[in-house]
Amino acid sequence: MNSAPRRPLSIWLICLSVLLLAYSNTLFAQEDAAEDVQEGTEPPRGEKEDAVEAAPEEEPQENTDDNWLDHTRNWLYDTSHGAVVWLDNKWADEQRQDVVETPPSRFLLGVQASVELKSEGTIDFSPVVDFDTDVELPNLEERLKLFITTRDPTELDGATSFEEDSALRVGASKGFLENWKASAGIKTKWLPEIFTFVEWGPRYGDLEGWSTYPKLKFFWESEDKFGTSTSLVFNRWRNRMLFRQTFSGKITQDEVDSDESKAMNPDSPQFGDDGGGVRWLASTTLGYVPHLLDERDYGRRVGGKDVARGSGIRGQIRGNAVKSLEAKVTLFHKRPIYKDFLYLVLAPEVVWDEEEAWKEEYVFNIGVEMLLWGDDPILGN
Repeated sequence: MNSAPRRPLSIWLICLSVLLLAYSNTLFAQEDAAEDVQEGTEPPRGEKEDAVEAAPEEEPQENTDDNWLDHTRNWLYDTSHGAVVWLDNKWADEQRQDVVETPPSRFLLGVQASVELKSEGTIDFSPVVDFDTDVELPNLEERLKLFITTRDPTELDGATSFEEDSALRVGASKGFLENWKASAGIKTKWLPEIFTFVEWGPRYGDLEGWSTYPKLKFFWESEDKFGTSTSLVFNRWRNRMLFRQTFSGKITQDEVDSDESKAMNPDSPQFGDDGGGVRWLASTTLGYVPHLLDERDYGRRVGGKDVARGSGIRGQIRGNAVKSLEAKVTLFHKRPIYKDFLYLVLAPEVVWDEEEAWKEEYVFNIGVEMLLWGDDPILGN
């Protein structure tokens, strides 16, 4: 009885958010057009020279690279990349091989927060720190490739950073055969955990903008034990519009034990229903991405961290072997807020959870991402 009037509220929230995002994109387009007009309205050469001669002397402008934000960004990159160079050269020295220059590195540091309004009126706050690397170690990569990331290799394809185990992972990977890769490392926690996984992930397509990404993965963690996952992603680009359909599933020993316990617990919503340790996810994404951080990625499969400016909407359903567990609708918007290395991320969403009797819950996710790149982003025109 009480939940019925709440349904239209979520619809109005979604519609209002869509209108706001569309309006903000219109403003951004107007700003870009104004900049283009200013750049394209130079006077003829003779008039330009006369104007330069007649123009009064301008006061010298302050160097925009001298503020604390630029210094912080430069210090973080120099420190991080310096450690990468030291490790790469150290390996070459120990192996007494010719040292190859280490190319620029790419790091991403994100700070996010999630504010959740529960159906009973309480509020939950969840902070998340996100870190990812793209480094090249030419003196070492003939043998192994190193990685440092907070992305969870055991999570379902299409999950967000708030749904993942965001512990920092440090490890190494090695490719073998065709489209196969083996990885191993340590998950940094109070008591470090060992993990390893083997992954097969080819890419097919490029037919009229469509591409297909199947994936198969076998993994083991010292806490969650063995598991396997699979996914199938259909991706299409057209005139900067992105459409993606994702299906993924996994089964882990940890979830098998958890489902058995919930099925025998009379206070659990899953009482009597053993999910069998199976988890699946289906999601549909539609977005408009006028700018990527690296325009060479256009036409490929990209995520929110690859976007420089864009907006989108995604619907998602999760479940186990016997029932659906959660449904959500998420809006996404990302834009630069300082130069080409600091970005704002907004992602409000409406969630329906089986454990909350499918009552609507409202979540507002906000984050800031800082690029620590040794090379400049390729943003395009």
